[in-house]
Amino acid sequence: MPKKNVDCVRVSFEGFFSRYPVDRSTAIVVALSGGSDSVALLLSAADYFGKENVTAAHFNHRLRGDESDTDARFCEELCKKLGVRFESKEEDVLAFSKERKTGIEDAARTLRYAFLKTIASRIGASCILTGHTADDLAETVLANFLR
Repeated sequence: MPKKNVDCVRVSFEGFFSRYPVDRSTAIVVALSGGSDSVALLLSAADYFGKENVTAAHFNHRLRGDESDTDARFCEELCKKLGVRFESKEEDVLAFSKERKTGIEDAARTLRYAFLKTIASRIGASCILTGHTADDLAETVLANFLR
């Protein structure tokens, strides 16, 4: 029985991949926002797949000014410490949402997923991992329901 949060994440991670197997020597992309969910996912992925097979991808939405840049620097520094490849991109999500006449969340998701898919394609990754908290999941379900 896991005793620490990090053990819970590891057990959940391993349980998921026992149900949905992915070759542990394959290249994977981990979406890294800098939040606790994506950091835990990155640490678990590096441990499970090996840091040499993991590429962390950070998308700077440029929606929170200096905070967004701070998150990007944190992600890059974390990856350097871990010895994990790091890719980043930034785009003006607000301008994109106005151009497309869509909501900011939808625009951010569209640009972020396009970035993740581009990296996955370029490195031949078999999967893209994204971390979500329970609140994120509820928001996604609600957004899909309303759509």
